[in-house]
Amino acid sequence: MELTGQKVFSAEQLRSLFSIQSGEVFDVEKIREGLDNLRKVYGERGYINVTPVPETKPDDARAIIDLSIDIDEGPQFRIGTIAFSGTGTGDSGFQERILKSLRLKPGDVFDSRLLEVFFEENRSRLPAGSTLEDHVEIAQNARQGTVDLYFVFK
Repeated sequence: MELTGQKVFSAEQLRSLFSIQSGEVFDVEKIREGLDNLRKVYGERGYINVTPVPETKPDDARAIIDLSIDIDEGPQFRIGTIAFSGTGTGDSGFQERILKSLRLKPGDVFDSRLLEVFFEENRSRLPAGSTLEDHVEIAQNARQGTVDLYFVFK
């Protein structure tokens, strides 16, 4: 497997995210998992628009498939605004607790993993049924390189 276009991570660091090894039977699921791992690692560093573009080159004569992945990292994003709306969010104590446990503040490099961790760790403190997908809007401002986080609890 050949990795190209990356600047933030070395090819060796990214290669370790793929469980498929040279010489193994080509396994689409292992490639898909590796691409998901790659997106997560970049997301932890604020590169939420990373686009890995895999290309396969079959060699029928040798019965192999060469895989190359060109990586468009895109820009790094920082936190812009963090805002709240909905049930119970007008309480400044609620907002302070959320912000403290969120571990993100305006100006920080956006770490997508921290949003997931926040919901896992605070499930009991949040309104029943709160999930990342249902209660956080992530608005990108590509020009400023920021993401605004809008927490909406009903």
